[in-house]
Amino acid sequence: MKSSRKYLGLILLFCLINSCGGNSTDSGSDNGGDNGNGGGNQVVSYSLSTNVNPENSGSVNPASGTFDEGASVEVEATPNDGYAFVNWTGDISSNDNPLTFTINSNTDITANFEAVSSSYSVSFQLKDAENTMSDLAIGQNDNAMDGEDSQDFDSPPAPPGQTLHAFFKTDGRELFKDFRNSTTQSQIWNLQIRPGSGDTIMLSWNVDISYLHGSLMLKNADSSVEINMQDQSNVEIQKANADSVIIEYQLSN
Repeated sequence: MKSSRKYLGLILLFCLINSCGGNSTDSGSDNGGDNGNGGGNQVVSYSLSTNVNPENSGSVNPASGTFDEGASVEVEATPNDGYAFVNWTGDISSNDNPLTFTINSNTDITANFEAVSSSYSVSFQLKDAENTMSDLAIGQNDNAMDGEDSQDFDSPPAPPGQTLHAFFKTDGRELFKDFRNSTTQSQIWNLQIRPGSGDTIMLSWNVDISYLHGSLMLKNADSSVEINMQDQSNVEIQKANADSVIIEYQLSN
């Protein structure tokens, strides 16, 4: 009987030393784990979402995604033709491109672009009571130079007599066609018209646009008449006012 009690006492002492029957702490809890849900550390992740301003001005890579907390994320903005990257706004403000940041929360950012160029051509037709002229054109494109190049065509001498004739007067030159580089931000073409027969001239035009990030306005010499050339395609000009017509391109801000 004594030996049994002695044996039972040894068992109780062993259990006390080794916490028999107590609450164990898993390795995950010792390391700040998942609050007793079993397993190791719980991974926290956050979402990235991006926007482009203005619409269709460029793209962002990656456009969206889910990343582990503390991960290094790199996003890059790529402008479309006629645009340039400006900055990032939203949850992060930066001028860097690519942009690298550490993600610690759901992040929504916008890539902002601005228009920097245009590519288009405008062809003209003039009619008076007897004659039609349709050799005139202006515009902008990537391959043109702001000075003289192969895309510019000199006007031939005016025909004799009171015959309809016109040309663009640019830097002392008389041109039938005058094209400028797509990055030119402002340009004025001065259309000189020598009336033929009749009291009026009908000037009409066709605008062929690849991308146009600005305004095209047709004006008379004192700007009392202003026509948006994208909204209207012709104008009647009185013979007395036909000496100078101004076409002005201005890049939008």
